[in-house]
Amino acid sequence: KTEVLMQHVGNHYVFLANAFVKNISREKVLPGTITILWDASLSGIYRDTKKEIRLLEEYLKKVNNAKIKLVTFSNTILTSKDYTIANGVTSELKAALQNVVYDGGTQLGILNLQEWPADEYLLFSDGHSTYNNADMALTNAPVYAINSSARADYPSLHFITQKSGGTFINLITTEIADAKKLLLYQSLQFLGIKPNNAIEETFPALPTPVSGSVAVTGFSYDPKQEIILQFGYGSKVISEQRVYLDFDKQQTAKVDLSKRWAQQKIAEMDRQYDANK
Repeated sequence: KTEVLMQHVGNHYVFLANAFVKNISREKVLPGTITILWDASLSGIYRDTKKEIRLLEEYLKKVNNAKIKLVTFSNTILTSKDYTIANGVTSELKAALQNVVYDGGTQLGILNLQEWPADEYLLFSDGHSTYNNADMALTNAPVYAINSSARADYPSLHFITQKSGGTFINLITTEIADAKKLLLYQSLQFLGIKPNNAIEETFPALPTPVSGSVAVTGFSYDPKQEIILQFGYGSKVISEQRVYLDFDKQQTAKVDLSKRWAQQKIAEMDRQYDANK
């Protein structure tokens, strides 16, 4: 069931829909190709890279066999090398990561993921971009951002993972075993409202994990309207939920729905604070 509230504001109707959905995690299809994006800028000295490498080892043991491309970067692309993981053996890749020298600034915008096609991307970085362009060029494959630094740009990392359908993993608060599960399982996500010309400014606008319920706000230019909420894993829609807006039956004056809408919009804009300030 879905709870809906509406208010008439100017030439539109603000709505708040609370949809209740069972959160089901499922084991993902293991990747055959992985691109590892390893931040080798100077801020890497504040990361727990030993823990990051341990997590990568444990994950690749489960993947077992895969083609790996390791891309190291700072404010430029430093290296790009291919590895083959067979029967979970990662010794050559591990040695390369242990010998990374950390220096220079960071420019996430130099990462054009289309240059390194893969089933998924593992980004090891604190998320701070100190040079020029900070916008990574994403693909349809998910990016998993792994952070082990207390100085991280959390909103930026969350934005990258949400936009790509991946997951943010905070190794400061998450042990290796639990972090490994986050790499192996997918949580059901709210993927947005199906395109509708009578609906605008809906939030959340980015894929959002569902934890029992999801609150959706937006504008309708009609007092009566049908919207379709879409849910799925990664970027793939697997189910839809129809929600009926009816101002005559759902209008309320008890809460300020415009304020709730504004809070959601600000929260999403804050993911890219510098670009949206």
